[in-house]
This record gives sequence, structure tokens and C-alpha cells, in this order.
Amino acid sequence: MPTSVTEHFKLDKARFDATGAFDAILDLDTHLFVDPFLLATTAAPELRNARPRLLEYFGNILKLLASSDTRDDPFWRRAQAMLQFNEIGAFGLGYSKKGTGGSGIGRELRDQLLATAALIVRKGINDPVIFELVGIFEEGIGCDRISDMICRVLIEDFLAYTSRIFTDLGQKFPSFRFRNKEYNIPINPSKAPRAAVPVILVPCDLLRDLPIAHDWDDIGYVCAENERVRDQVNQIIGHRWKEETQHYSKKDLKELLLNNPQLLRELIEAYKSSEALPYDIKNDPQGEVIWKKVSTECVREHPLDLSFAKQAGPTAPLEVARRICAHYKALIEDHGLWYLLYRDQACTIRKPERACQLLFFGIASAYCVANDLDISPESNGGRGPVDFKFSRGARGKVIVEAKLSTNAKTVRSYDYQVPIYQRAENADHAIYLVLRVSEKDAILKRLLAHRDEVQATGIAGPEIIIVDGLPRESASKA
Repeated sequence: MPTSVTEHFKLDKARFDATGAFDAILDLDTHLFVDPFLLATTAAPELRNARPRLLEYFGNILKLLASSDTRDDPFWRRAQAMLQFNEIGAFGLGYSKKGTGGSGIGRELRDQLLATAALIVRKGINDPVIFELVGIFEEGIGCDRISDMICRVLIEDFLAYTSRIFTDLGQKFPSFRFRNKEYNIPINPSKAPRAAVPVILVPCDLLRDLPIAHDWDDIGYVCAENERVRDQVNQIIGHRWKEETQHYSKKDLKELLLNNPQLLRELIEAYKSSEALPYDIKNDPQGEVIWKKVSTECVREHPLDLSFAKQAGPTAPLEVARRICAHYKALIEDHGLWYLLYRDQACTIRKPERACQLLFFGIASAYCVANDLDISPESNGGRGPVDFKFSRGARGKVIVEAKLSTNAKTVRSYDYQVPIYQRAENADHAIYLVLRVSEKDAILKRLLAHRDEVQATGIAGPEIIIVDGLPRESASKA
């Protein structure tokens, strides 16, 4: 069952939250990220003056590149070493496919990023802020890797912050040693004994669901209201700059910016003058946090008897998966949890698909943990992520794929992805859990019609369970 920091170390939740630290899940990454832009406003004393050090670090890389004549000279190799970031796997943030591990910045991406940075330097731009903007135009660089870079450069600040929080909460652990310094920090139990990975806390006021400079679609955060930048783009690619750039690949955008260095300068200045707020953890518009609390409450208030699974044979995982899916359906439809699928009080803006998946995972995990049944989130079978896998040992595996009825790939996923996942996981059964979140049922009707066509040929496709997630007249929030 997914376990938070406060749960595992038996900390008072209210007292922990009062510290301003994020109560991360120890064995599952949360899709929130450290935004370097927020370093200037954090209340954490250990990180309050970190942004100048961060910019100095990236500024030194640009200076090395400016001094480099060839890709393999000493200046270039030093810059390479400074830009080699391996994800620590201790922050509990990001997009890891399984558990809490990540990929960081590998050699290929490092060299690609260095080559781009060198081109930018040759254009006469040496502002280190450029490293905070690379997610807009560099292939393979996204918000998770930028967050990893920041955490790596400032790792000692985060360690000092974590050590102080645990000490202030009266916790005492064997010393964790890093670069000849000792910290009062515990080891992540989900990693031990394979690796001594520390639990590293992050201030909530550094976290965002997407950094302020994520990609060109989100450039509105940076310069939509900046007339000077908008005019620059209009002159280059036409008047409908936003519509035009939506069709640009990162490669196209990089070429655009490198061929128009003044536009890149304007973008940097617009970014510097932007405003950003940390992620609203209390209201949790993306559904990244609330699922844990709600799933725990639901298991307590709406128990589900799965005791049969302890005695049942290989068919137990399938029956348990079916019963949990049916129970999840009832919780959404009959017990008011449909409101968790929406971001606003009026329930007009849907949360991303991951929100319903996390809620299902939390509920299913809590029911399974007492029944000797394994459940793994986003298991990677070699052909892509499987949303959930139920199993007992090597037999009776069942996969559950959760989708929103508005997902344009729903029919294709049923026809193509789920059977592939079944084979990759050696699963015996698959269940397709579809949450209806729109009155427009065209996709849902196509899915059901396609299922009937498949079954008419004698092929037993994945089961389909439809969950009505449409808003009701009143919401009694759990």
C-alpha cells in the first residue's frame, strides 16, 4: 500500500504540515516538480538564497562553453562533468514509470543540451536562466528533468532542510553522510535494503504541477501578456502566433529561437518578470495528493470483504479485481466521489486522467494489502505503462486499464494497447475501466460497438466496466 512520510514515521500530520514540507509518498512518485522560479520566494531558510547559487552554477557552465574551442577540450569536458545529473530517486517527485526512480540527465541528453547551450553562447547570450527555459525547445528535456537538475545542484540545501525538519519534529535517525557532512535523515524503507536512499523533503512552496516554463503551449505563463515578445513572434511567423506555434515541434522552436536571438533575449526577460505561484496542495486541482486521504477514509467508512481471496486459487486476483472495480464504481456513483474527477466547485473542469487512476490505485491498494494480493502501479512490461496489475505470485495476473470517456485514444487502446499489455505481463485477464465524464458519448459508443464486433469473432477481449462520473446535483465531499 502506498505510504506517506507521516504514515511511515508515525508523525503528527498537522504538526508536519505546519513545517511547510511536502508529505511525499515513499513508494510512488507524485507528479509535482521543483520550479527554480519559486526559489526566490520560498520560506525555507536553507533554500531562501539558493537561486543565486543555482544561477552561478549554470553561469559557470556557460563560461566554460564560451572558452571552449572544440567539443573535447578541457573546458568542454569540465562543462560535461558539471551537467551530468543522475536522479537521486529520493524526492518522490517526477514521472518515473515504476516506483520512485528516475532517469535524470544521461550522457546523450547532457551532450545534446551542451551543444545547444554552446550555440546560444555563440549567439551572444550568456544568461544562465536559459537552463530554466530549455524545456520549451529541447527534445527530451521536460519538467521532471529540469526539476532533477535543480535538486542535484542544490542537494546539500535540501539535505539541510530535511535534517532540520526531522530534528524539529523530535525524530532521531542514524547519521546520513554526504560529501563529508552528516544529516539527521532516514533511509527510504521502500528502497532498503537494496540501496541506502535517503528520504529528502521538499518545501511545498517550491512545487508546481508544471514549471512556469514548461513548453510552448504554456508560453502564456511567460509572455502571452508581453506585447513586445508577441510582436517579435508575429513578425517572424505571422499574426496568429499562438495557433501557429502549437504546430511547432521542439526542434522547430529551437531553430526559431536560435535564428532569432533577440526573440530569445526577449523571452528570457519576459520569463524573469513573470509571476508564479506554487501548487495549491490544499485544493489539489490535479488530484495528485487528495487520493491518498480519500482512499484511506473510504476503506474505513465503506469496507469491502475480500476474505475469500485468502483461500481461493488462481482465480482470486480476477475476482478481487472485479469486486474492487465494482466497489470503485459504487463509491464514484453512489457515495459522492465523482467530485474528485473535477477541478472546480461547479464541476465544469475535469482533472487529468491520472486523478481517477490514483484514486483507484489508493482504494485498491488499501483493500488488497490485508488480503495477500499484490498490486503494482504503472508496471512497465516493455511496451509501455500498465495502469494496474493484480497478481498473486506468478499466476492469475489481471491488468486494469483506467481511462476517461473523453480520451480520444480509448478505442485504440482497447484494440491495441491492452492486449499487448496482457501478453507483456503474461496476464490471464484484463479489465477496461472507463469513467464517463461527458454527456457526449461518441467515444464510449464506439468503444462498446467495437467490443461487440471483437466478441462476435469469438475473441474474448478485455472486460469493460463503465463508471458514471458525471456531476450530481449535490456533492457530499469525503
